[in-house]
Amino acid sequence: MAVNMFMLMFVVCPEDSMTRRSLAIAFCVFGPFFGLFSGRTVTAEDRVVLLDGDNREIVRRGEVLDYSRETLNFRTSQGREIKIPAARVIQVEPARSESHRLADQHFAAGQFPQAQGTYRDAFRGEKRTWVRREILSQIVKSYTNSSNYRAAGTTFLLLLEEDPATRHFDAIPLAWKAFQPSPAAAKVAQDWLVNGAAPAKLIGASWLLSTASRSAAINVLQQLRRDRDRRVAQLALTQLWRTQLVTTRKDIVLHEWTRTASVMPFELRGGPHYLIGRALRKHGETDRSVLELMRVPIQYGWMREVAAESIWEAANQLEQNDRSTQALRLYRELVRDYPGTMSAEQAEQRLAKTAARD
Repeated sequence: MAVNMFMLMFVVCPEDSMTRRSLAIAFCVFGPFFGLFSGRTVTAEDRVVLLDGDNREIVRRGEVLDYSRETLNFRTSQGREIKIPAARVIQVEPARSESHRLADQHFAAGQFPQAQGTYRDAFRGEKRTWVRREILSQIVKSYTNSSNYRAAGTTFLLLLEEDPATRHFDAIPLAWKAFQPSPAAAKVAQDWLVNGAAPAKLIGASWLLSTASRSAAINVLQQLRRDRDRRVAQLALTQLWRTQLVTTRKDIVLHEWTRTASVMPFELRGGPHYLIGRALRKHGETDRSVLELMRVPIQYGWMREVAAESIWEAANQLEQNDRSTQALRLYRELVRDYPGTMSAEQAEQRLAKTAARD
C-alpha cells in the first residue's frame, strides 16, 4: 500500500507521540524529499547470489520484489515468482540508478556530506520499497559518520517505523566509546529515554552514558536487556560493557563477553568486538585484543570512528610490546583509510616522531 509517511504522521499519530515528533524532526532535517515508501518495481535486472540445497553458491538474475529480514521475494527472468529464505542469500546487487551508484562511491571514499545529498537524489527517483529502505539506511550511516547524530537517530527511527523488522538494524547510531552529544542531540536523547519506544530508548541511553545522565541511562539499559526484541536486548547488554571495561575480570571477558558477541547477528557485532578488544588490552592479552579490534575495520569498516579507534588501539599496544614493524604498518593504514579522524591524526604524529628519530 502506498503511504505518504508525513500525511500518516499527522493523521494517525497522537499529539504527544514520540513517533510524530521523530518524524517531524526528520522532515525538517531532510526537507520534502520523502515521498511514498512504495511503488511499482523497476524492470531492470537485479543480481542475487545465494546458496542452493547443497550449500553451493549460485547466481540468479531477475527482479527482486521485496527483501526483508526473513525472505527475499524474487521474479526470475522467465517470470516465475519464488520466495527465498534470507538465510540463504549471500549478496543482492540491485539495478542502481546513476545517483545511487554515485552516492555509494562517495560513501566508500568517506565523502559523507556528498553521499547524503546524492542518496537523497537516489531516494527521490527510486520506486522500489526495499531499495528505498537500503538508501535510507545508508543516509543514516552517512549522518553517523558525519557526527550528525541527531539526524542519524531520527532518520533511523523513521526507517524502523516503516519497517519494524528491518534488516538494516545495523545502522542504529549507537555510541561505542566516550561520547558527549551536542545540546540538541542530548535534548532529543533525554526525550527518547523517557517517552520513546525501545529502540529510541536504546539510542538515547547510549548517547547519554558518558554524561551527567549516566545513572538514568544505565537503568534504562538494564531494563532493555529483557526487551522482547532480541536485537535491542543484545545491544543493551553490550552497551553496558562500556561501564565495565575497568572492573570486569579477564575470564568474564574471554568467556561471557565473547560468547554473547558470537550469538548476536553478525552485522551487529562491530561495537561489541571493539569493547572486547579494549577490555582484553587492559588484561595484557595483546594478541587476543588485536584480533578482536581488527575485526572492526576488516568487517565493519563503515563504522568510521570506531574502526579508526580500533586500528589505533591495536597499533599502539603492538608498539608498546616492541612490535614496531606491525605497529607502523597499522599506523600507515589508519592514515590512508581514515583521514580526518582523531585516530588518524594521532597516527600521523606517531609516524612523524618515528621518522624524526630514525
